Amino acid sequence: MHLRALRPTCLALAAVGLLVAPTAAAADLQDLERKKGPKAPTQTAAPYATDLTHKQWDMAEIGSPLANSVATGAGVTVAVIDTGIDVDHNEFAGRIVNPVSWVCPKGVKAPCQGMSYVDDGHGHGTHVAGTVAAAADGSGITGVAPQANIMPLRVGDDDGSISGDTTAAMRYAVAEGADVITMSIGYVAGTGPILDNPVLPVDEFSAAVQEASDAGILVTLSAGNDGVPWCGQGSEFYNDTALCVAAYGPTEDPAVYTDWGYEIDIAAPGGGILTCDGAIWATVPLSLETDSCTGIDGYGVMSGTSMAAPHVAGVGALLAQQGITGATAAQRIVDTARTDLPLTTAFTGPRLDAAAAVGAG
Repeated sequence: MHLRALRPTCLALAAVGLLVAPTAAAADLQDLERKKGPKAPTQTAAPYATDLTHKQWDMAEIGSPLANSVATGAGVTVAVIDTGIDVDHNEFAGRIVNPVSWVCPKGVKAPCQGMSYVDDGHGHGTHVAGTVAAAADGSGITGVAPQANIMPLRVGDDDGSISGDTTAAMRYAVAEGADVITMSIGYVAGTGPILDNPVLPVDEFSAAVQEASDAGILVTLSAGNDGVPWCGQGSEFYNDTALCVAAYGPTEDPAVYTDWGYEIDIAAPGGGILTCDGAIWATVPLSLETDSCTGIDGYGVMSGTSMAAPHVAGVGALLAQQGITGATAAQRIVDTARTDLPLTTAFTGPRLDAAAAVGAG
């Protein structure tokens, strides 16, 4: 799949309102909302149904409950390159593998390996991981691939800035046998000294993603939240296993913030920005202040293409359980996606259909 040239300036987490230089503090994500009511989730049988199922319009939209009747991601590992993960969250119990951070305490040489080093003090990485693989345990939320393992590779600080070696994290995921890699990190154009940003050299990052492709690993990258007509999160190459993911909201219209255009490979739920129910509900660190939208410790709302990409990664995990990986998985995801809304498809590509991808509907 095709990816646009990387802007080697400053890095950012690609959630709405979170575009920061490597040393800048990120603004707090506020109550991100939608304009119209989402579709009511279809009735599902236990153990998928939870106390928050009715908030997960995104999972109903992509047919995740039906897909889980066929595959759950068991035995599959998804690498999440982000701000880490809440290692104590019950939604990931027993399924965190090979945790490594390139953001290490003073005096500790990077990379540093171990649960304590990847513990997420920001929330972005935990939210992404929850969309991928929160457990189907009868409470909280359920991810697209609720039995998949998560390999948390931390490159982001607690303030949301990116200071870790993203290229090294990508290569680590390949070396350690990840089946899918997802990265919801954005690249923002700029001027001056940041053009020499040492955190993510274009050629090295391009090579790392190509290595993942060569290893048959599906890679999902968030398109970006600049509303521009191209995939803003790519690099100067094309390959068959990297998908550029745009976002749409609960009304199935392209999200107002999403990058769009012919370079987008697929669209997935990223959330609206006008009401709490229209955002994406997922996991956040238990240590954070209770989200005013959810009112529940450990769960919060965010919106952005950052939230769209992990939906696709989750479907990649379901396919990997079925023995479908790499370029074949990427093509399957695109070929089975929905095209019934021509205008949406024209702007942001076909819409993800988890059930169709795994042959469940």
